[in-house]
Amino acid sequence: MFFDSKKHILKYVIWPATSLLIAVYISVMWGATFGLLAVAIGLSCLLVIISSLRYSRKAKLLHRKLPIVRKQDMKLTSSFLGISHANNVFALVQLQEALDNHDTFVSELRVELCNAFGNPNKCSVSTLQNKRLAITIESLSFAIADSISARIEACLSTALGMGNEFSVGVCQYKVDSNQLLVYQLAESALAVAVANAWHRVHILPCSDTSKELLEMTSVEVAELLAQHRYLLLFQPVFSCRGEAILHHEVLLRLRHKKLGLLNAKQFLMHATEDEECKRLDLCVAKQLVQTLRFEKSIEQIHVNLTLASLLDKTHLMLVCKELTKLQPVCRVVIEVSEVDFISARESLLELLEDLKQSGFILFLDQVFSNELAPSDLRLFSGIKLDTSLVKEIDSCIKAEESLRQIANMAGRCKVCVYATGVETQSQLSVLNQYGIVGAQGYFFCQPLSEMSSFCHV
Repeated sequence: MFFDSKKHILKYVIWPATSLLIAVYISVMWGATFGLLAVAIGLSCLLVIISSLRYSRKAKLLHRKLPIVRKQDMKLTSSFLGISHANNVFALVQLQEALDNHDTFVSELRVELCNAFGNPNKCSVSTLQNKRLAITIESLSFAIADSISARIEACLSTALGMGNEFSVGVCQYKVDSNQLLVYQLAESALAVAVANAWHRVHILPCSDTSKELLEMTSVEVAELLAQHRYLLLFQPVFSCRGEAILHHEVLLRLRHKKLGLLNAKQFLMHATEDEECKRLDLCVAKQLVQTLRFEKSIEQIHVNLTLASLLDKTHLMLVCKELTKLQPVCRVVIEVSEVDFISARESLLELLEDLKQSGFILFLDQVFSNELAPSDLRLFSGIKLDTSLVKEIDSCIKAEESLRQIANMAGRCKVCVYATGVETQSQLSVLNQYGIVGAQGYFFCQPLSEMSSFCHV
């Protein structure tokens, strides 16, 4: 109701009307001059009263009770942040091993995806070459958009069962997106997922920022390195029998003015020449010396060198010359991946022996097989188990048997064993049973950012 009390009727109806009547009476009795003055005064009073009425109505609206949003009820989703929603998904899946019953697996995976995403007529799975699959899911709801990664990983784990590792690159896109760009972004995301030790699914949105990342050339990367636009992060490795930090692993991040921090492994996707990889290793060595020269709290630091640096003896000596500035030299541990060592064993044996004689400690990284000879294993002071092996040790008999064989062989050679990608207490318990010295993973702390935050938006 417009007037909700007698007070409002008196204020907004009777007083204005009385003022006008008095003005008319004065104009009749005292002449036009006084009458016009009285009318002006009356109209002014009327305007003031009308303004008061409008202000009163606004105040009444503002004082209405509004629903209160509690802080604990707020969820930082893409829709909440006001980000445009790309409601289609294209994913590339890389399987570690070929499947015997491939057609059955594809059918089961499609059923799992339909159940997880609720779109039985808009979900397809197709087979590609080189143990790959392509998944397309259309018209996702906003409620599902923020859990794509977990849903795809759960569906693949259920359909594959235990014992087969996989990596997934996902691109979220809109209907009018360029199909070639969507495929390229899915390939780029898959490369990050394959290189990432702790995440099997990586997502890139089809946006201008992701397009700029995809088009980033090796020349731009070289400019970032030349301008010293990078920094080092130190990832701790913890003792399996306590919370003590045993050592740190150095990670290099390129600093892009638009894309944020970029992983060195992400740079290697663009490295088409060995010179780029060698330049990266040299930058890591120089920055590490500059950071740790006066920092004595970090007793041991692990550095991963690329195969290109290891095979170029002149460049390797240049990198080692930088690292020897950190005294004592045994503070620096040089890590070589098992894949690189096996692929270039004959060329690396002499070089690694020289490094060991110079005082450097050697580690074998990303170990997932027990095919190394004891004579080769004795070159190294320690080995790091690959994430793909660690993830299955508490649920797959084959994985636990591989762990047992590796641990026994390392014990005979007096080589310490470490694990990467430990996520649960049960995995840690199995590692303790076989005398694993240290580990890193979600169970201890979250990993340092592998990509800039834009990749998750």
